[in-house]
Amino acid sequence: MVEATISPMLDTKGTAIRYIIVMRDITHELDLERQLQQAHKMEALGTLAGGIAHDFNNILTPIIGYAEICREEATSESQREYLDEILKAATRARDMVSHIQIFSRQPSQETVIIKLQPLINEAIKLIRASIPSSIIIQSDISPECGPVLANPDQIQQIVMNLCTNAYHAMELGGGTLNIELKRLPAQSTQAARLICLRVSDTGCGIDPAIIDRIFDPYFTTKEIGKGSGMGLAIVHGIVERAGGTIRVESTPGLGSSFEVILPEASTETVQSDNHSAGDTELTGNERILLADDEAAIARLVKQILSKLGYSVTEATSGQEALAIFKQSPQAFDLLITDMAMPGMTGTALIKAVHAIRADLPVIVCSGFSEENDLNQAEASGIKAVIMKPIVKNELLQAVRRALD
Repeated sequence: MVEATISPMLDTKGTAIRYIIVMRDITHELDLERQLQQAHKMEALGTLAGGIAHDFNNILTPIIGYAEICREEATSESQREYLDEILKAATRARDMVSHIQIFSRQPSQETVIIKLQPLINEAIKLIRASIPSSIIIQSDISPECGPVLANPDQIQQIVMNLCTNAYHAMELGGGTLNIELKRLPAQSTQAARLICLRVSDTGCGIDPAIIDRIFDPYFTTKEIGKGSGMGLAIVHGIVERAGGTIRVESTPGLGSSFEVILPEASTETVQSDNHSAGDTELTGNERILLADDEAAIARLVKQILSKLGYSVTEATSGQEALAIFKQSPQAFDLLITDMAMPGMTGTALIKAVHAIRADLPVIVCSGFSEENDLNQAEASGIKAVIMKPIVKNELLQAVRRALD
């Protein structure tokens, strides 16, 4: 795009005798303007998504919680089967909300030793629910692959971005989306083991003339509204920060294949996702102050904890909880608080309580909270963060760990 400015040159009588034309390439400026507009759009969508996630998690908490309680008290196998179906559906909804939360906040840069298999399988579930049946999804996730040192949110972002690109390549004619995870053969006894995540499609393929540019920021061949041109650039940056590489092969008309190569972590210190302590290990008689502006959630948490012997005092606002605490600061062994409450936030409540009694352990229950809010809470000395919707065993284990 070119901007032209035409200025006349006048003689002594004021008559135009010639014209000066100055032409300036404004393509870069227009690109920057579009990028800024896209950034504002994504920020607005992120804020909206965060609010939706918070509200949905507050709705899902009593659904999951009371379904778990009813299942424990069910007297027939058919009742338990019906409640299992409710819990399965609610769990799927919870998983989808968790992806909204990943989209709506800047993911943490913290890296941990993680297994890729559950993260990839979770992403596949979301992909299955969001693309048409004309696209067949095939997966081959090897259980032999060891853990990697990476950020869980970012690993899921890699899978989602690559699968979304594959879907767009097959959107018109359908096809097959293949997702594979395998361990590559070791090059030598000293070499680090490598893990390969491969996402391939049978779509339109990539033009060889542009394949070298696909990882450039804001480069896209999609129509307006289909993408920002940042998906592959983000994937490339995440993979490089994790010490890996990404490569692509593509044949126009036949499809594309992206391979993400990551080094295996040097330790097998991975927490089992299947560990679950029994209720007999999680009982107690301690006194708990509970603050949540959602009355249904407060009643649910109180019921769960009371059934196992805890003494629970509930409050439906931060101000009410603080007033109760001030009356008898030594009467409580633990504070459980929501983060997003009107009037007084969870962070403000924690600070006020610790100003009176600094040794009181705190657990935060959050439907959705900005990373900065949680960081401030951690600096205030909280023992655990439980993301809503609250699952019974997660709550009980966090309470026992905080008190012990």
